[in-house]
Amino acid sequence: MASSLEFTTVRAYDRLDQCLGEWGSRSAWALAIKDGRVSVDGKVCKKKSLSVDAGAFIEASNVPPTPKIPAENIDLDVLFEDEDLIVVNKPSGLVTHPAPAHPSGTLANALAARCDAPRCGIVHRLDKGTSGVIVAAKTPAAHATMSDAFRKRNVEKVYLAVCAGVVSDFVATEPIGRDPIKRDRMRAGHGRAAKSIVRRIGTDGRFSVCRVEIETGRTHQIRVHMSHRHHPILGDDVYGGGGGYERPMLHAWQLSLDHPSTSARLHFVAPPPSDLDQAIRLIAA
Repeated sequence: MASSLEFTTVRAYDRLDQCLGEWGSRSAWALAIKDGRVSVDGKVCKKKSLSVDAGAFIEASNVPPTPKIPAENIDLDVLFEDEDLIVVNKPSGLVTHPAPAHPSGTLANALAARCDAPRCGIVHRLDKGTSGVIVAAKTPAAHATMSDAFRKRNVEKVYLAVCAGVVSDFVATEPIGRDPIKRDRMRAGHGRAAKSIVRRIGTDGRFSVCRVEIETGRTHQIRVHMSHRHHPILGDDVYGGGGGYERPMLHAWQLSLDHPSTSARLHFVAPPPSDLDQAIRLIAA
């Protein structure tokens, strides 16, 4: 048994045992919660079904061992790497972490082969269909520092999105929560605070290319906000985008954060992949 575990969540979870399940056996964590070995924001919690907000501080003692992620030789487009962190331009279709539906072939498997990064190294997430900038820590100290930066919203995250309709600039502040009926979806209007700043770059009268900056990191945030405003992202079959694309036309374009050791401000830009680049050229020309 490992002695202790401390981390700050970078997204919200429906359940505490689901959150901790990323660090080992979910059933083992359920027992740890029942035994009072887990605290959330300084308070012991014995309820495994507790919902967990993004930015929650989790502490645990006598924690179950974290299974080692198998290393897999998967090519990565590395934008930056040093002894503290690695920044990758994730392709669409690459899952961030192993899960029952995707037990291998993930970014975490690729990082395990490249730099022996533990599962906790990946500091934030991108949906499977979303391409672009994603950062991972290579040391526990770097992970703690960068997780804290995400929690305190000291990280700038800018996306490119191709959407239906002629978009006027707007700021979306509708809260986002889990759809009570379709549990694999999120919906706007209830849940946790969310903010997306949308600026149109160009339009052809039918579709728009938008720059979207998010100040929060809710699940499916941009996809939900754009759909709620009747401008779904093209290719997003879940939220009504359609358009004939094989994936949502959403790309994590830019990310800025402080270096975890030097505090120097770092800025990363991931060029759009060919499918998105072609769509942008056609619409915003």
